Amino acid sequence: MLRPASPVSCAGMLESLYVHVPFCPTICPYCDFHVLERRAGIVEAYLRELKRDAAQLEAQFGRPALKTLYLGGGTPSFLRDAELEALVGTIKTHFEWASDEATLEVNPGTVSAARAELWKDLGFTRASLGVQSTQDDVLKFLGRTHDSSQALHALETLLEAGFEVSADLITAVPGQNLERDLRTLGATGLNHISCYTRDHRT
Repeated sequence: MLRPASPVSCAGMLESLYVHVPFCPTICPYCDFHVLERRAGIVEAYLRELKRDAAQLEAQFGRPALKTLYLGGGTPSFLRDAELEALVGTIKTHFEWASDEATLEVNPGTVSAARAELWKDLGFTRASLGVQSTQDDVLKFLGRTHDSSQALHALETLLEAGFEVSADLITAVPGQNLERDLRTLGATGLNHISCYTRDHRT
C-alpha cells in the first residue's frame, strides 16, 4: 500500500541565489545568453514574475538565509534605479540577506559615482565589470558601446566606492594585445580578472 511521503524540510538548503536580469541596451553580436532589449512594460512584467518566483522559493525553503547573491544578465546595471531598488526589495522580502557577498554585473556605460553609491547602499559588495578589452578597435569589433577610457573610469569609480571588482576580458579577438590588457587592468588594483574566449554566439 502506498503512503504519502512525509514532508521534507528544505530549510538551510538554499544559501546562494543567482538572479538573471535579461535586459541590455543593445545585444552584442557574439552573445548567446538569454537577453532582451527594453520595450514598454517588459521590465514591470519581469519584476512581477520575480516576486512570484521569490514567494515560491520562500514557501519551499522557509525564508532562506543567503550567503551569496549574484545578479547577472543581461545587464543588471541597465535597470533604472527604482527598478533595481524594487528587485532588491523583493529579495529582502522573501530571503534573509546578510550581504556577505552580493555581486552586480555592470556595464561600464552605466557607472557613475552616484549610482555606485546607490548600489552599495542596496547591499552589493562586488561588481563584475564588462570591460572586455582596453583597446578601442577591439571594442568596436566586438560591437561594444563603451570605449576603453570609459571602462577604466568605471573601474576606478567602483574601486573608489569600495567595491571588490572583477573585470571580464574577451580573448581570441583579431588584433588583440592580451598582455597589454592584463597589464593595464592589473595596474588599477582591481581584485580579479575573468577571461573568456570569443566564439560566435557563445
